[in-house]
Amino acid sequence: MKKLTLICFAALLLTACGDPNPMVTSSGAGFLGGLWDGLTCIFAFIFSIFGGDYNIYEVVNTGNWYNFGFLLGLLGSAATFWLFIWVILQIIGAIILAFSK
Repeated sequence: MKKLTLICFAALLLTACGDPNPMVTSSGAGFLGGLWDGLTCIFAFIFSIFGGDYNIYEVVNTGNWYNFGFLLGLLGSAATFWLFIWVILQIIGAIILAFSK
C-alpha cells in the first residue's frame, strides 16, 4: 500500500501542471480537464508560489461539468494529501519507536 501511494504521489508530482493542457479543446475544458486540474491543484499552487506561471483553475471551461470535475478532483487531491500526511506520521512514529528501545 505504501509503495502504491508513493508511486501515485510521484506520478502526480511529475505530471502536474503540464502546458499546454491537452484536455482543453476550442470550446474549453470539460469534465476530465476539471478532474485533472482538481487533482493537481496543490502542485500548481506550490509551483506558482515559486515563480511559475501555473493556474489552478482553467478559465476557459465548459461550465458546470468542468466545475463538477474540479470539485471531485479537489476532493481526491485533499484525500491523497491527508493520506500522505498519515503515512509520514506513521513512518516518524516507527522511527521514534525503534530508537526508543
